[in-house]
Amino acid sequence: MQVSELMRGEFIELREKILLVGNSGTGKTHLAVALGIAACGQGKRVRFYQVTELIPQLMDAREERELTRLKKQLAKLNLLILNELGYVPGSKLGSELLFDVISTVYERFSLIVTTKLPFENWTEILGSERLTGSISSDKNCKAAMRSRSSRVSMGFLSMRSVVPESEISPQQTGLKWSVAG
Repeated sequence: MQVSELMRGEFIELREKILLVGNSGTGKTHLAVALGIAACGQGKRVRFYQVTELIPQLMDAREERELTRLKKQLAKLNLLILNELGYVPGSKLGSELLFDVISTVYERFSLIVTTKLPFENWTEILGSERLTGSISSDKNCKAAMRSRSSRVSMGFLSMRSVVPESEISPQQTGLKWSVAG
C-alpha cells in the first residue's frame, strides 16, 4: 500500500487500524498528521493525542468523574491518532485507561498509532501482559496486524540527521514508506 492510497482515506471507511513503527525522526508523526489532515479535508472527525498527554487527561477525567463524557466525545470520531505510544511508560491506572480507549476504538472506528516499539514490547507500555494479551487476542487487532494496509515500517535514518541531501536516498529518510506484512 502506498501513502497516496492511505491519503484517500479508504481505511477510515473500512475502520482499519494503522501502526506506524520506526526509529525517532523517520517521519511517523508527520505521516500520521498528514493522514489526519487529509481525513479532515474529507469531512471526517479526527483527534490527535500525544499519548503522554492523553494518559493524564484520562486520569484527571476519571478523578473528576468525567471519564464517561470524554469517552462519549471520543466515540463520535472517525479517526483517532495516538502519537508516540511507549515513549514513556505509564502508571498501572494510566495503562488501563489507555487500554480502555484503545479497545473502544477497535470496536468503533479507525486508529493510527505511532511508536518506536514493536508490538512484542507493548507489555512495557501497557504495564500488563494481561492487557497486551487482550489486544493481541482481539480478532480486530489480529486482523489489523496481519493486514498489509495497517503496518507501515518507516526508514531507518532520521530525517533530523545533518547529512547533505545529495547523500541521502529516499529509502533512508523515510520519504518512501514500505508496508510490512
